[in-house]
Amino acid sequence: MNKTEWLSRFSNDETFIQKTLEQIEKDALGYIDVPKFISKNELIYANAVAWIAQILHKIMEKNRAQFIQYLYRVDIPEKIVHPILKDWSESSYQELAKIILEREAQKVFLRAKFANLPKSETED
Repeated sequence: MNKTEWLSRFSNDETFIQKTLEQIEKDALGYIDVPKFISKNELIYANAVAWIAQILHKIMEKNRAQFIQYLYRVDIPEKIVHPILKDWSESSYQELAKIILEREAQKVFLRAKFANLPKSETED
């Protein structure tokens, strides 16, 4: 799934959007009390990025070590995280939020893709 494809699904497929937001919330639970996402009629990319940035900010305020753990839990590669952390600024929350949204959308997409595959003949 390339970036254009998942962005299109995020813009047009309400089920895909909901599952992506649920995945983000699931991964953040245990670190903070996750703020609720805005109303369904405002499910747009910019609002999702702002919501994720808010989550990141709350985790960072609570505990930097947990912030790093959260990024690993979401499965953001270290080669992406390290340069952002090295040159940290207030805009880094937004930058990481976009990366997290893409990664979580990929998880939802792949989960749906593999759930629809027929079982192989070797499985009982």
